Amino acid sequence: QDNIPSLVLFKKQVKAGTVFKKSVKVVFEGKSLKLIPYDILAIGENVEAVLYNGMYYILNRRAFDSMFHYKEGFKKIVEGGKEEILRSGMLSNAERFINDCMGDGRYLPRLAKALYSGCFKEVAKKIINITKIKERHNIALELSEDGIIQYKGAESIPEILNIFLDHYVVSPMTDRAMLAKAIESYEAGKNG
Repeated sequence: QDNIPSLVLFKKQVKAGTVFKKSVKVVFEGKSLKLIPYDILAIGENVEAVLYNGMYYILNRRAFDSMFHYKEGFKKIVEGGKEEILRSGMLSNAERFINDCMGDGRYLPRLAKALYSGCFKEVAKKIINITKIKERHNIALELSEDGIIQYKGAESIPEILNIFLDHYVVSPMTDRAMLAKAIESYEAGKNG
């Protein structure tokens, strides 16, 4: 049928290992083997993303980000939210914290997510609760007397990002303090 939209699959090219490059490459042609004298494009088995009817469906976010160099997109989001973090007064050495996150591929997407989702703004409004959260969840961050998070180095980035992403929760059923892993999945299911 002519009116069926095309489906585009994206797969990251796998860099051929040294052993593969030095090996003899052959293909079956009928019942005999034929030598392949040229380089081969290696593609792994799983698809990173699908483009269908103008919508991207990302199946492997890290590989997709890497494939399209989306790190620059995350940097733009963080650059755009930098003043918001500085103005919030939530943390000492905020500029250093931002730079450390921007320099580390593990933390840059999480900081961008906190800013882009609006989660950071909501947390900043309730920062007065930080002392209670620190005690309840046994968070190893140092706070000043007025409740400002003391940023001393990269080792505290994961806990600060968990705060910015509002991942510290208390179960209403068991009153147990937890680090939430599935908040976004729950919210998406609830709203969808």
